[in-house]
Amino acid sequence: MGLENKKNYDFLIKDVKVPDLKNETFIVRDILILKGILQEISAKITNDIRVIDAKKNLLISDTIDIHVHTRDPGLTHKETLETVLKASARGGFSKVVAMPNTLPVIDDKEKYLDVIRRASKIKGARLFQSCSLSKDLSGKTLNDFEQLISAGCSCFSDDGLALYDSKLMERAMRSLKGSGSSLLLHSQSEGIAPEHANSEIFGVYRDVLLSELTDCPVHIQHVSKKESIEIIVKAKERGVKITCEVCPHHLFLNESNSDLRSSDFKVNPPLRTKLDSKELIKYFSSGFIDVIASDHAPHTSQEKKTSYEEAPYGFSGVETLIPVIFSELYKKRDLNIFKIIRAISINTSKIINADIKGLKTGIRPDFTIVDLDKERMINKEALISKGKNNPFLPYKAECDVQMTVVEGEIVCQNL
Repeated sequence: MGLENKKNYDFLIKDVKVPDLKNETFIVRDILILKGILQEISAKITNDIRVIDAKKNLLISDTIDIHVHTRDPGLTHKETLETVLKASARGGFSKVVAMPNTLPVIDDKEKYLDVIRRASKIKGARLFQSCSLSKDLSGKTLNDFEQLISAGCSCFSDDGLALYDSKLMERAMRSLKGSGSSLLLHSQSEGIAPEHANSEIFGVYRDVLLSELTDCPVHIQHVSKKESIEIIVKAKERGVKITCEVCPHHLFLNESNSDLRSSDFKVNPPLRTKLDSKELIKYFSSGFIDVIASDHAPHTSQEKKTSYEEAPYGFSGVETLIPVIFSELYKKRDLNIFKIIRAISINTSKIINADIKGLKTGIRPDFTIVDLDKERMINKEALISKGKNNPFLPYKAECDVQMTVVEGEIVCQNL
């Protein structure tokens, strides 16, 4: 590894607040990193190198956004690998899981390896690229899972298009069971408009039943209805291997505070009722929702300015997820901060079988530092992402990401 900028690999962080997730406590520590390797963690370290005063801000290891659309290749007028990975780092994520619905679809070894190679050269978040369940997202022929797993792919999804064929979905689950790969499902029912609540509810019910039938772990993406999470809760209680995610926009935006017929608020699944949002927050607080993810779906301003019928689905959100959830869940609602931390780090790492580095000597660490007391006004002009279609903006955050470290290198710093 060439150390083009040594100050980003050699630094001493002073007085950072490290969470102990097992015991739900915090401890203040100094952290010494030399040549990208974590050398020491202790109460007090002295060293004649660059010192970064963390001011007892919060450190979170292994942050991951499990649901991001990169648009690269093929749709780079919306986003590029460089803009999305740098935006993710600014948003506080050291890793992101990219969906395969690019042009062409990421559905073979060559396309997968090309994206991984290009992403590895970018100083930003690390990329975990998912591959499609079905060839070309057609929903007709399953992908060559064995070949892709051997190439390094660990996640499969037809997100963007649901896999409607139940027999094909069962075959996919039986093929991937025990492989160590993750199955990330856009649960939606064929023949029902996605705007209709039953489309998601029926889709979740089918995928839960198939998971139970095959004993294959599955992850349900962007849950938005209280009935959906109730199905998942009952499945978890009887031992089905189900995890699920919720997005900030479904937690905090709904018919009571958003214009659901405006193209600016068009998303799939759509924004729901105030009761749905309330119930999702309740189930997150109770521990039944495993992950908070952005479903980052960047589009151009011109695309979003068209009529509701013509406008594409989706919001940009990877840069605002961490400020929004800590502001809304922790600062305003006083929810358990350790649940929030797990939902953007360790829980996600387990779902995609990513290496959970944590903080230990001898490794190249991945972590984020968040100032929970620094207010920041976020507007569209501040976004690194090309996608300015963020429904929260302008947003007055009650916290801010101060630093993101990936593989022992500072890739974003605002301290």
